[in-house]
Amino acid sequence: MGFNIKINLNHSLNINYNIMSQFSNVKISEKVQKLNSRGDHTSLMHEIIKEIKESKNNERDSIVIQEIINQFNSIRSPWIFSIARSFIKKSLIIPIIQSLVKETDPSYQRYYVELLELIIKKEKLRNIIVQYIKKGGVSDIKINAVNVLYWVGINEEIIQLLLELYTSEKNTKLLRSIIGILNLVDLNKHPDSKEQIQSIFNKALDSKDGYIRNRAEIFFGQKVKLKSIKA
Repeated sequence: MGFNIKINLNHSLNINYNIMSQFSNVKISEKVQKLNSRGDHTSLMHEIIKEIKESKNNERDSIVIQEIINQFNSIRSPWIFSIARSFIKKSLIIPIIQSLVKETDPSYQRYYVELLELIIKKEKLRNIIVQYIKKGGVSDIKINAVNVLYWVGINEEIIQLLLELYTSEKNTKLLRSIIGILNLVDLNKHPDSKEQIQSIFNKALDSKDGYIRNRAEIFFGQKVKLKSIKA
């Protein structure tokens, strides 16, 4: 039988264990059950963290981290991630990445990236994100994955991928995300892509979309300003 756990450490966090009753091999310790029944939320929090740290039950741990992520999505509080940091481990990479590429707000994507960087190198995370971008068709996940590049960084290969996508795709939301990332490229560090990037922004000046035109104006405005400073 499943049950609900409510943890209150100046904030409220409900971890719903009802879902766990679907899995016959998921076991909740007696200590956790007793603490939950007593309402000792602080001790309960520490015991859950301890058990997850010591656990080899990846199925249960994935459920718990997903519950935390689901609650973050509902209350939009970065505080939730301070709990996740306490028991993050490599077995949880997949559910966190899946939530990362579903996150539509780039500013909140940062919290997922920071969490993942505790257990995975940024280069490897970047490579995983690129695979989401390379998948066929246009989807919200692909657009969100492009936005993640703001936090994980880009290299020459990614720049070329974005340039190809920009010229081949028609989806305005995707083009907005791509032009936003390309606008961050330091042309001095990527001279091989300089002409292609400038060509993209030249065309963007004539875009029917106001956001894309604005990015192009900023791009050329920055370049003109830099030249005048150097002169």
